Amino acid sequence: MSHEQLLDSVWGSEPPAGGRKVLPTHVNSLRRALDAAGTQPAESVIRSGKGWYRFVVEGVRVDTADLALQSEEAMRTVVSGDLATGTDQLAAAIELNRPGFGRDLRLW
Repeated sequence: MSHEQLLDSVWGSEPPAGGRKVLPTHVNSLRRALDAAGTQPAESVIRSGKGWYRFVVEGVRVDTADLALQSEEAMRTVVSGDLATGTDQLAAAIELNRPGFGRDLRLW
């Protein structure tokens, strides 16, 4: 996507005062949020070149699918009577989407 397309898509007819100059700041914030710590720009899920940005989807893990699978497994474990293991499994599943949230989860 060109810089102009990105500006139009995000800000429409009211782009920020800095125009294209503010894009790297916003893109770098997105990279920090989406990439694992220490990821180099060339390995980021957001790649860039002169005048363009591209979102790379190959190899991007879909945590919502993992969350659903792990949650189902946790509930099967709880139903089987192993509450402690099921709780640990559910906490790990929640941790995928809410880091730190599942750490103190207790069902009893």
